Amino acid sequence: MTVVACYDMHGNSVSVAADALIYRPAAYGICIDDGEVLLLRDKRSLALQLPGSVLASGETPAQVVSRAFHAATGQIPWVGPQLLVESLCRVDENGRAWQLSVMYYFLQRPSAAANAPLHPSESANIETIPLAALQRHHLQFGYEAIQVAQLQRNWLPVNFSR
Repeated sequence: MTVVACYDMHGNSVSVAADALIYRPAAYGICIDDGEVLLLRDKRSLALQLPGSVLASGETPAQVVSRAFHAATGQIPWVGPQLLVESLCRVDENGRAWQLSVMYYFLQRPSAAANAPLHPSESANIETIPLAALQRHHLQFGYEAIQVAQLQRNWLPVNFSR
C-alpha cells in the first residue's frame, strides 16, 4: 500500500493511503494593492489563506475566487490570468484526505473601488500584509503563488479592467 503525506489545517503531517485520496480542483485569488497582499484568517486554524475554495460541481475557478473575494470584502473583483497550479494533499476536520489541484489567479479590485476602503463582512477576518514582511510560515499554502504574482504584476497592464 502506497502512503502519501498530507497536512491537516494546523500544518501537521498525516500519513494517508494513496487510494483513500479524494481528488478535487480548488481556486484561490491573489489581490495585491499598494505593496500589500489581501489574506483571510481561518477561524479554526488561525492560518492565513488567500480568498477561494474547492470548486463545487459546475463552478468555474473565476466564479469561486470572485465569490470568496466578494463574501470577504463586499467588492466584486476582476479575475485576471492564472498564475500557478500546484498539487496539495490536505486532511479536513472530518479526517477525509483530499488531493487538491490548486489554481491561483490574479485579482484586481474594481477600478471604481480601487481607492475605497474595504468593507469586510462580519464573518470575514481580513488582513493585509506588506509583501516585504510576508514569509512562508505565515501561510499554510499559496506562498509561491504570491511570489509569482509579485513578479508578473510588474509586466501586467496597470489597469487591466474589463
